[in-house]
Amino acid sequence: MLIPRFSLRQLLAITTVSSLFCYIIAMATRGHQWAIAITLAISSLLLTLVIHAIIFSVAWLLTLFGGSFSKQRVAVSPFANATPPPQLVTPPEDNE
Repeated sequence: MLIPRFSLRQLLAITTVSSLFCYIIAMATRGHQWAIAITLAISSLLLTLVIHAIIFSVAWLLTLFGGSFSKQRVAVSPFANATPPPQLVTPPEDNE
């Protein structure tokens, strides 16, 4: 599907939230301490999300393209031998 589906309710909610945030930023530029605190808190949360997204993208790209530079490893079980392991305790034998 090329066009994402948004309802009118979702678009109005996004518009309302962004207008409230812009109003808080406007109050912060006028010098209100509560607006400055809210603006800094929301901005720091958004900055944290952006930094995590960038770090995830870099790590993801390294896993996509980093494997071509390293030697391919073959999965081998460390317990697979040609002979069974030695028995530490000899099992009891039945005398019948």
